[in-house]
Formats: sequence, structure tokens, C-alpha cells
Amino acid sequence: MVSDQMLVAETIRAALAGQGWDARLARWPERAGAVVTVPPGMTLGVLVTDLERADRLEHAQRILAAWPDHWVVLTGAPRGPRWGAVLDARALGVLSSAVGLEDLSAVLRRAAAGIRPVEPGEANQLRHSWRAVLAEQRELAERMRRLTRRELTILGLLYAGDNVGRIAAQLGVSEATVRSQVRAVLRKLAVNSQLAAVAAYASLVEERRVPDRGGWSPQNPGKAHAAQRPW
Repeated sequence: MVSDQMLVAETIRAALAGQGWDARLARWPERAGAVVTVPPGMTLGVLVTDLERADRLEHAQRILAAWPDHWVVLTGAPRGPRWGAVLDARALGVLSSAVGLEDLSAVLRRAAAGIRPVEPGEANQLRHSWRAVLAEQRELAERMRRLTRRELTILGLLYAGDNVGRIAAQLGVSEATVRSQVRAVLRKLAVNSQLAAVAAYASLVEERRVPDRGGWSPQNPGKAHAAQRPW
């Protein structure tokens, strides 16, 4: 049993122990690149985490890859691409964290007998949905690379919450110049509105798919006016 929330993990561990399971806790790997040390003799793992957060998803994928086809994942994330991400990382199965104790115990017993919690057809659909998300993000990142340094700076400032007037003042240019560059951003990103451009940028930032190069970071776009292009 491993979770980024130790109290949750301990509660589930105790409940499973009451069902007759030899359930033990393992420490969540906070350090980048670290994996879970599986106690000797263990045949199944239960991983409880919030897959909605990109860092938690990355941790989960590392844990799964280090001990493939042995983990049942419990998550509050809705059924969809995030479930497909952990299945793609060779989770044995995925369940909603709202599952009851009796049902969880039954799923684990079936898993121990070689019966996966997710039907093959549904598992394939979930994997495909995750791969589609990745493909869309790669395409978006490729379009983002078409932006000039100044256009990327302006998009970063829009994402930070600045309006055209404030951006013009920060960059020492006219509002008309900023609006012209915003239009160029919309054209290159193939979107119809400033809101859509910011949402596209946010999707890459939140998935940690915007590289940080030079002195600028997408998590701190207020520094964008002194930036190196991050690709």
C-alpha cells in the first residue's frame, strides 16, 4: 500500500488487514526518480493518488514501471485519459477511490488470481484516450515553437493575468503593437480567441510539457520579458 497521503494509506491498510490481507505500507517516493521499495513476499500493490496533478501522475508512472502488472490504482480522477495513462504504464487495473471495502477486497482477490479489474476492451479505449491527449499536446507544442520570442513573452504575460495595456507598459511598446502580436499568436496557434490561446498555453504548463530554458520559467511567466525562448 502506497499513497501520497499517508493517513489515507494507513486507513485503507487497516481496513484490508481486517479483511484478512497481509497489508503493509511503503513510503511514497517524493524525491525525483525514486521508486517504491516493495516488501519481500508481496504479490500485489495498491497505489492511491490524485492523478489529476501532473507531478503525482509522473510519480505513479515511475512506481508502476518499476513493478509492472502488480499495482491496482485507486484515484479520485474521473474515468478517462488519466486512467489510460496508468494502464499504459502497466497498472494491473484502476478503480475509483470511492470503491467500497468489500468491493476493493473482491477486486484484489480476483487480481491475485490473474483477473484484471478493467475489461480488455475498456482498458484499450482508456489507453487510446491518453495517447490521443499526448498527441494533441505534441501538436500544440509544435505550434508553440512557431512563436517568436516576443510573441511567446506576450503569451506568457497573458497567462500570468496581464492585460494588453499592462503588457505594453512592461515591454515599452504601444498597445497596437501588442494587439498585432496577439493576433499573430492566435494565427500560429490556430485558435480564435485570446482566451483559447491562454488555455492552450496553460494546458502545456500544467502538464509540465513546456521546457524551462534560460532565465524564464512558464511557472513564473512574469519574468517573460527578460526571457530566452524555452525551446
